[in-house]
Amino acid sequence: RNQALLDALTDIRSFLRESVSIPTLCRELVPGHPDYIGVKDASGHGVGGIIVGENMPCPPTVFRMPWDQDIKEDLVSFSNPKGRITNSDLEFAGLLLLWIIMEDVCQLGKTPGCHVGLYSDNMPTVHWVQKLASRSSKVAMQLLRCMAFRLKIVKASPLTPLHVAGVRNALTDIPSRSFGSEPKWHCDTNQQLLTLFNTTFPLPHQASWQVYQPSKEQCTRVTSVLRMKRTTADEWQRPPKPGKVSGATGLDMSHLW
Repeated sequence: RNQALLDALTDIRSFLRESVSIPTLCRELVPGHPDYIGVKDASGHGVGGIIVGENMPCPPTVFRMPWDQDIKEDLVSFSNPKGRITNSDLEFAGLLLLWIIMEDVCQLGKTPGCHVGLYSDNMPTVHWVQKLASRSSKVAMQLLRCMAFRLKIVKASPLTPLHVAGVRNALTDIPSRSFGSEPKWHCDTNQQLLTLFNTTFPLPHQASWQVYQPSKEQCTRVTSVLRMKRTTADEWQRPPKPGKVSGATGLDMSHLW
């Protein structure tokens, strides 16, 4: 009678099966200073963010994805108080997309026990990551189960979440608002975004950012959960098809944060 509860129990069974078949290493249980850091911001127009190396090197990466029209129309606002998707749901969906992209850019599955920091300017999102639980949002609960299952699959250690105040989050404001809501940041193409980023946030040693274009499969995985289409942990057993990188591949760098 309670489909949401049934889905949750089904996912728990998947977690148990995965845990029995692949034992958990001790280093997967120990948090630590991040090897890689991902930061994101979501607006009513889209989501965008960056990925940088901290203890371990990776190519400095910026990404973005516009929201589909039906998601924009279902967002809670003063003009649409009966919307189903809250701003925090939107922010956490962006965080799940960030994680999926980091799996590809940082090759997380090749380093069991790696430490990952996920930073956001949305406080509820940070609390949900800390607890890997949400009592207030059915959308967030489903998004969290998907993220937790991927954490288990790649054998990552507990995440390091951090709240970054909005006034200090310009690195991610630009890509999330590059779809026209902010004229000075408007970029029709990834090449324009790459040029804007390299000009606004130049890297040391004349290195270049790279722009990651999420694949249709990566975007659909996230938006399907956001739309509350029925999904199970088993569907997240394998990562979606990876996206493509625009521009010259940048040098692997660390300690940029």
